[in-house]
Amino acid sequence: MTIKGCRMCKVRFGLICIVSAMLVVWFVEGCAEDYKRAGQAGLIKRYCWMADLQEDEDLIEEYKEEMESEQWKMVCEIMKERGVLDYDIYLFENRLLMIVETELDFNIFEFGREISEMDEVRRWAGRMDRYFQTIEGYEDSGWWVFLDRIYKLEQKKEYDKFGGYVVKRASEPVRRICDARELVDEAAQIAKYKRLHAMGKAWPEITQSMIDAGMIDLEIYSAGNRTFEIMEVPADADMEKMWARIDNGPRSAEWGALMGPLDVRFVDENGRPLDNQLMERVFKLN
Repeated sequence: MTIKGCRMCKVRFGLICIVSAMLVVWFVEGCAEDYKRAGQAGLIKRYCWMADLQEDEDLIEEYKEEMESEQWKMVCEIMKERGVLDYDIYLFENRLLMIVETELDFNIFEFGREISEMDEVRRWAGRMDRYFQTIEGYEDSGWWVFLDRIYKLEQKKEYDKFGGYVVKRASEPVRRICDARELVDEAAQIAKYKRLHAMGKAWPEITQSMIDAGMIDLEIYSAGNRTFEIMEVPADADMEKMWARIDNGPRSAEWGALMGPLDVRFVDENGRPLDNQLMERVFKLN
């Protein structure tokens, strides 16, 4: 948080992961688009994956075009019929973040087994394989890697990434903002970051500043030295004022100084740090 596994069987899991990584029916401006989760207020489960596309602009564009096909729409209907409530995909450079939301009784293992036996899903998966590359350090996981949730605003309970993370379903439109980040790739530094964000360990002054500023939720997911921040705020939030209030909150400067050495900034082709690392929402199920 900054201011401003096991190997899956290809037959059983490869296809569901592929289904969980399809890109772009249309572009939306940034990832700060309003959205409304399906259903009424209550609790749902959230699964998060990451994947890497090939570092080839032409292939990425070609992959996006695949999402306009009737076959992809058919796969989306299959997902919805089997209990997937919502499904967002975010992109930063060639990195993907997939967020799948389901009812509480949803079982990702059973879902994967069921759809892996469907010919139309197999055909679609075969077409999409060429767009992905293995993530270094996760060669045994295939193209897709489940993410651990290491922080949640006011987190009260731990959940298993394969069982799904329980979250509150929004009853009103909110704005979701996703940020792709990277930690210094050293075991001690990664462990320190996770320790500082563990349940009950994040500084209460920082958490309270975010709540006071109007933030609805903030989650941080990780795998290796990669992290993804998922922030949810009211649809009409003034982000400039919100960040100013957080930045001016108690111990904010101290927390920023602690986090700074752990964080790696992405740079442009000239080696200059990027102004932001916001992810673009490139697909939404509903």
